[in-house]
Amino acid sequence: MREPAAIAHQRDARRATWAMREKALARTSSVRPRVKIEVVPTIARNGPFRLFIYSNEGSEDPHVHVQRDQKIAKFWLDPVALASSGHFSPVELREIERIVVENQEMLIEAWNEFFGR
Repeated sequence: MREPAAIAHQRDARRATWAMREKALARTSSVRPRVKIEVVPTIARNGPFRLFIYSNEGSEDPHVHVQRDQKIAKFWLDPVALASSGHFSPVELREIERIVVENQEMLIEAWNEFFGR
C-alpha cells in the first residue's frame, strides 16, 4: 500500500529542511572562533590575596599570579621577582612579595605538579 502524496511530501520537506540546516551549520562552524577553555587553579589564599596559575602558561618559567579585587600581579618564582605590578601599590607589592617568598617552595611544587614536571 502506498502512502498518501501529502504525507510523502511532508516527509520529504522535513528531510530537505534538515539537510539545509546541516549544510548551513557546517558552513558556519568552520568560521566560528573556537572557544578556549582555560583552567585557573587557586594554589593558596593569604588574607585578601588569591595566588593562582593559568593552565595555558606551562611553557613559561614558574610563576604565580596574585589577585585582590580587580588587581592582578605576577611574580616569578625562581628567583622570586616581580614580573608585573597589576596596579598594586608599592606597600601591597612588598606584602605580596613577602607572601610569595614565604611560600616559594610550595608554589614551585604546585606549579610542577600541575604542569607534570
